[in-house]
Amino acid sequence: VLFPFRVGARAVLLEKAGPADLAAAIARHRATVLFTAPTAYRAMLGLVGQADLSSLRKCVSAGETLPAPTYHAWLKATGLKLMDGIGATEMLHIFIASPEDEIRPGATGSIALETTAAAPPDGHTIVIGSSSQIVNQHLSKVRYDFARDFVPVTLSGTSAYAVSVIKTFPANSLKELIALAKAHPGKMNYTGTIGSIAHFMGWLIQRDARIDIVMIPSKLAAEAETDVLAGRIEIWIATVSTSMRQVRAGKVKVLAVSGNQRSVEMPQVPTVTELGYPRANLVANYYIMAPVATPKPVIDTLNSEFVKALGDKEVRARLLAAGVDATSGTPQEAAIMLKNEVNQWEKIVRDSGIRLE
Repeated sequence: VLFPFRVGARAVLLEKAGPADLAAAIARHRATVLFTAPTAYRAMLGLVGQADLSSLRKCVSAGETLPAPTYHAWLKATGLKLMDGIGATEMLHIFIASPEDEIRPGATGSIALETTAAAPPDGHTIVIGSSSQIVNQHLSKVRYDFARDFVPVTLSGTSAYAVSVIKTFPANSLKELIALAKAHPGKMNYTGTIGSIAHFMGWLIQRDARIDIVMIPSKLAAEAETDVLAGRIEIWIATVSTSMRQVRAGKVKVLAVSGNQRSVEMPQVPTVTELGYPRANLVANYYIMAPVATPKPVIDTLNSEFVKALGDKEVRARLLAAGVDATSGTPQEAAIMLKNEVNQWEKIVRDSGIRLE
């Protein structure tokens, strides 16, 4: 989920803060909003009665689901309102912030990106944009442009994809799968949402391997997973982290992965590049970005803080658990990478002829 968050003048960034630190910061900055990760939110439950949280009006948590009694007790004790669906940066730090701060999730990230693109370039509004939104920029009419409207702070992470089949499927390698597809043209299929990275990865393998396989669209990723497990779909393309759930359950086998190196969890599985399909080497990248005219000193300051956070072992472990391989770098490196990716996806979308209906 993509979102921008605006940090007001009285906002403060807390790292590994205890009850006393939190209470003092809330009082000092007259904060009314708490932005936190799921793990931090759970920790916050233990602070009721230890820290004065009475001034807080909202708690924003990264998709946390709590038992109803715990949730209602928390609301009753503090008057906070839980807002789900917040994304990856909340795994990095806790922000306490003043009333003008806001969250704009929704519309597969378009609202967040459009809001950030139009925001004052003062470093107080940033957004996480992913490869999926770059694809969407070339597939549909949106009011943002990655190359025109944003300046990267850093690349924050990458998610690789896996090509899998059900455990009982006769192919045990991508080579065998392609041989079967050639022997039975038009009879095998793969699934994904229209215009997704999985959709394009399947199309590129099909094109470069010169096979005829059919794309069966799914509205939700969960539907694709269900169809594969039920045997209705032969080929499943999904993120490595999603695929690993069924690998561990013994229900699917992975034939190839994307990425510049093999998966740490499946070192025996070759990459699509190793297997001769480098153009199908698609991953989801996650860029932390600010409005395009944000001054360089501000970008450099933001970069320094995010690089520090992304280097933290606990942060990296939590991101990995969410399927994201944490990384970071300079704004210049991220800018080059973003420019290349925008151009790459423009060509892929154009060549494929795929369109959103």
